[in-house]
Amino acid sequence: MKGSNKIIDEIIESHASDPGGLIPTLLKIHEEFGCIPEEAYPVLLSKFAATRIQINKILHFYDEFASDFGNKNIIRICGGFGCSEKGSLYLYEKMKQMIAEKKTIGTDINVSVETIPCQGLCGFGPIIVINHQVYTRVTAEKAEKILSDLFFDTMTLKNLGFVPGRKSR
Repeated sequence: MKGSNKIIDEIIESHASDPGGLIPTLLKIHEEFGCIPEEAYPVLLSKFAATRIQINKILHFYDEFASDFGNKNIIRICGGFGCSEKGSLYLYEKMKQMIAEKKTIGTDINVSVETIPCQGLCGFGPIIVINHQVYTRVTAEKAEKILSDLFFDTMTLKNLGFVPGRKSR
């Protein structure tokens, strides 16, 4: 990433003196770039006296960090027991399928779908969090509408003969 070293250095320096500064630094870098760029690791390792394994454990532990790096739009579906009982794992597969279908017809979409642990909203499940926006009681139909509204260019889809929400014949 061109010019990223200066930005990374500034972010790291702003938290380097804080004993608990590693996580806020990772959050800020992730917010800036959508991932932790490879060039950030040497500086992070030296400034925070951490190993790459420790940093990767942090990245995989916290939900704030995307598991599919490079995707700025992250769809997180609750995989907790309450939401699972109400169909969240079906929604997970369905949303992945919908996105894959849109990509096959040439829709340019930069989205990842992942499961997250219980969000404590079991009575409102299934829960989906998209870019920090929480959606409750999500059905397959509601998920399709959310995806269409947020990510799909409906004009392009209509030009190809697709109408969001309408089943093909």
